[in-house]
Amino acid sequence: MVDTQSIDNALSLDSLNLPPIPRIVKIAWDWYEDSSNEESLEVFVVLDDATTDTQIERAPIHEIKRTIAGSLEKNGVRLFPYFYFERESEHETPRHA
Repeated sequence: MVDTQSIDNALSLDSLNLPPIPRIVKIAWDWYEDSSNEESLEVFVVLDDATTDTQIERAPIHEIKRTIAGSLEKNGVRLFPYFYFERESEHETPRHA
């Protein structure tokens, strides 16, 4: 199993160069087992509640995913990330922050 501190470090907003829009307030994660029974990660990109649907539609989603996946790899996390984008009010706990 991967060290949770490595995942937390990789997903720290302070260490990621993410675009200013949409405003990402945090990135949370949880363990996930995919359909092949492989250990993976669910990565929850939590957006500010004030984010409009238009901002989400125009967001550089692929750039955000690439940046996060690159940070995971750089920190030695080789688990496949499954991404979810949600607003703060939609985000449920418990998940790693």
